[in-house]
Amino acid sequence: MELFEDEFAFWYFKIPDNLSPIDFFKVLEILEVAKLFSTKTVSINSDEAPFTPKDDLGERFMVCKQKEAQLTLDGVTTLQLGDEINTVEGAIEIKYEPYNKVISVDTYTDAWMPIRFFADQIQIEAGINNSRRLKAALQAILKLDFVESVEPAEDEYDSGDLAHLIGFNMYYKGVVEEVEGLTPEDYPKVAPFFLPKKYWKD
Repeated sequence: MELFEDEFAFWYFKIPDNLSPIDFFKVLEILEVAKLFSTKTVSINSDEAPFTPKDDLGERFMVCKQKEAQLTLDGVTTLQLGDEINTVEGAIEIKYEPYNKVISVDTYTDAWMPIRFFADQIQIEAGINNSRRLKAALQAILKLDFVESVEPAEDEYDSGDLAHLIGFNMYYKGVVEEVEGLTPEDYPKVAPFFLPKKYWKD
């Protein structure tokens, strides 16, 4: 299953020059255990190739490190969409950029939110569950001993792409009471996903 894709939110984890394949695999393992990411294709720069268990991802990692090329992993993610659990493609992309000394976790869907404006769908329970899983995984990555920092930092505001970010929290800019389809009983549940007004700009 595919979702509407667009640049929704990115996080950049600062890493040292001497990052090893084992360290990179620790990042992947956190996402895999949470069922947020399972590798399907691997690209070095833009040269994409299918991924199979026989492929030596560690070797590709070292090639990118030596050539300062970008390693991009695309895959599948398990998400709750409405009342159903689905395996979707393109929700998350992992990038290793040795020249910038970062590993990025990029998302291309608003399925992390209780109101999916792209899909014109209200999914309060699903959005809350999805966002909690993603936030927990990102926090676990930050706690790895080789990860130096993350952008945006946990208390830093970033206007981001389609989502507004404060650390690992994703927000929409707007007034919850003005969203069609919500009831007053819904407001307390979805209000945490709306950007605090102190961050609004004219």
